[in-house]
Amino acid sequence: MLTVSTSQTMNKLIQHIQNLVSISDDQLSVILDKIVEKRYSKKEHLLYASDYAKEVFFISSGCVRTYILDYNGIEHNICLT
Repeated sequence: MLTVSTSQTMNKLIQHIQNLVSISDDQLSVILDKIVEKRYSKKEHLLYASDYAKEVFFISSGCVRTYILDYNGIEHNICLT
């Protein structure tokens, strides 16, 4: 088992990955080298409609709302995560 000094959030992510797939310590190390822990403020946008998603997000706490704007500028919720 790979032993890494990480935050509680990173430990949750590692456990989640290991629950989903069988992964070697070397493979897990490659993934962990690419991960950056970020914190976002309430109501901060992670991605805008005109942006290309260049990141994958793992939400450890809080809620994320996905919505679209119609032609009248009214917000319509697509998903709450």
